[in-house]
Amino acid sequence: MREELKIICLPLGRLATNCYVVADKNGRAAVIDPACEGEKIISVLEKNRFTLEAILLTHAHFDHIMAIDTLFDYKSDIRVYLHAEEEPVLRDAAVNLSAQATGVSYSCGQCVTLVGDGEIISVGEMKFEVLHTPGHTVGSVCYLLNQVLFSGDTLFAGTVGRTDFPGGNYTDICMSIARLAHLEGDLRVLPGHEEETTMENERKHNPYLKTGRS
Repeated sequence: MREELKIICLPLGRLATNCYVVADKNGRAAVIDPACEGEKIISVLEKNRFTLEAILLTHAHFDHIMAIDTLFDYKSDIRVYLHAEEEPVLRDAAVNLSAQATGVSYSCGQCVTLVGDGEIISVGEMKFEVLHTPGHTVGSVCYLLNQVLFSGDTLFAGTVGRTDFPGGNYTDICMSIARLAHLEGDLRVLPGHEEETTMENERKHNPYLKTGRS
């Protein structure tokens, strides 16, 4: 019998972006932030006999999106979810930084389902709550699933995301971090880069969360 929830982290690309493959007990799966190296993601899906149903994007910088087309080639009926304010970033290679960072301009041509704060995305038996957390980008979100927070580039272990890219705003990210600081419970926090953490650890040691709770 499968576990109730399975989460596999794949650090992908030269920035070691954390791509997460998340599946319910029936193997119905979502991929969060398919950074690149789509073949590796597909290999994990097939090895575990998961059925890919959705892609969830925390934001649309190049290092979180560049395997979308490969996954669509693999399974064309998947859904892609993105905050409505982030769609222009997905469509513009200059704003999503792909042209600048990789020399290859990438803009997603797939149909995208736009979501807003508080919406629930159902994938199999999983229900992801959308938390709009602007600051790293205008349309950055975190996804809350049970006691797990997929924090993208908003919250990291000990720090927060950069705000010096187009659409970034320091005041906004401080407000977003304050919101996360007040979430109930000791959530498991799975960020877009580097190691995972817990919300209680961040409340104690992350200066931005300590400020956010003052």
